[in-house]
Amino acid sequence: MAKEIDNLPDRPGGGGSAPGLDDSSLAGEVLEQIDTPIVVLDLDGRILLFNAACRRLTGYDQKDAIGRRVWDFLLLPEEIGNVQAVFDETSGSDVPTHFINYWLTRDGEKRLLKWSNFRTKLPSGRELHVLATGIDITDMVAAENALADREAHLRSIVDTSPEAIVTIDGEGIIRSFSPAAEKTFGYDAKEIIGQNIKTLMPEPYASEHDDYLKRYRETGVPRIIGRKRVVSARHKDGGTFPIRLSVGEFHQHDRPYFVGFIEDISREQETRERLQTMQADLDRYSRMSVLGEMASSIAHELNQPLTAAAAFMEATDLLLAQQGRDADDPVRGEVSRGLTEIHRTAEIIRNIREFIRRGTPDVKPQDVNPLVRDAMLLALAGPLPEHLETDIDLAEGLPQVALDRVQFQQVMINLIRNAVESMIGHMPQRLSISSKQTAKFVEIRVTDTGAGIDPAMEGRLFDAFATNKNDGLGLGLTIARTIVEGHQGELIAEPNDPHGMVFTVRLPTGTEASS
Repeated sequence: MAKEIDNLPDRPGGGGSAPGLDDSSLAGEVLEQIDTPIVVLDLDGRILLFNAACRRLTGYDQKDAIGRRVWDFLLLPEEIGNVQAVFDETSGSDVPTHFINYWLTRDGEKRLLKWSNFRTKLPSGRELHVLATGIDITDMVAAENALADREAHLRSIVDTSPEAIVTIDGEGIIRSFSPAAEKTFGYDAKEIIGQNIKTLMPEPYASEHDDYLKRYRETGVPRIIGRKRVVSARHKDGGTFPIRLSVGEFHQHDRPYFVGFIEDISREQETRERLQTMQADLDRYSRMSVLGEMASSIAHELNQPLTAAAAFMEATDLLLAQQGRDADDPVRGEVSRGLTEIHRTAEIIRNIREFIRRGTPDVKPQDVNPLVRDAMLLALAGPLPEHLETDIDLAEGLPQVALDRVQFQQVMINLIRNAVESMIGHMPQRLSISSKQTAKFVEIRVTDTGAGIDPAMEGRLFDAFATNKNDGLGLGLTIARTIVEGHQGELIAEPNDPHGMVFTVRLPTGTEASS
């Protein structure tokens, strides 16, 4: 049986509030006043009723709508076929239909409506109509889409974040586990969500965590929220590793949740320890190098007076012999013992110099590029000029060079630090480090835009104790050149046009180094 609408007239017509239906129709007046879009169509699809809500929604008057088919002016072209199919289904059955489609307003705006449609019969039973009631869901769908977009955006941030992100509820139960967290801890999200967060903690943190949450619920005093700290975490395989943890709080449906941002700093600590070891090696070698260079310089300075003293003692002994005193003469004996002590002193100085200076270098084939990068990390640690720009251009595929790692890095650190210091108070401040291969050598260049060479230092740049620094010993470049030459290489200093210096370390490749 078709549904009936009481008091609807059995003919279209009239004007007033609902043209196409009789003015006296109570049902027509009700449909007109309902604040929901309602359309009554005849079985040819022509509009008989277009209520006030429809007119407010679309901007069309009664005269624009009555007698027209909805697909002639209200629909998007691509939706006409689907709407006609739904209309045919509705008009040929007692079963209601439901549909969502756009209506076009007079000014071209699209409004999305959700329709419920059913066939109805007038009291006379002679005419059937299709009654469609709609709900404007444009704003609701837009809000849902906006919310979905925000959620998708947040999800993309969580999914692509290099930091592990873990969310727990007020009881410490894990509610979300990002892909980075899966990689960090070794758990799949599906196996860890629902577990207590202390699963990811070693002792004693695991045993204490529930008490931390309870204390926070009772006191409201945060102890770790908003603070970044380094703690230990527990991997799925049972191993522990250091993490940097930051915790935030949010509320949802009046319930507290906590989100942890976790950074695995294992590599960072390994790198720090490696750099500390390198720094210690460099410091130790630097001290030995300075001692060796000083010993060499002191020996050089002492050798002259010792040689002169030895010559005087030998001349004295000769004079005594010419005066007829034999070898057993007490005076000649004292002269001989003094001459022996002079030679012994000279030998001691030589031995100390060689012991301190030479040591036992650990020479082996090396790729210079990683050593240059590590030297940069050490040399550029600490405060730097505000406007310093660095540029590194290391050629790939360089042949290996036979060298001592610590000695080579000492040279590079010295050159880089000198370059940075020379640029203080000068602009621009550009440090460039490059490597390349020539016919027989690997060359590493350190270029700066600093003050260049002080005229007073020209010709003495590599001399021991030659310096224009108030607190310098003047041994850095001397030691650097000694090290490079000890590797059968060259250390070359040239002006950088228009400002600064270029220091080139030229080292022979494997074949030349071993020859």
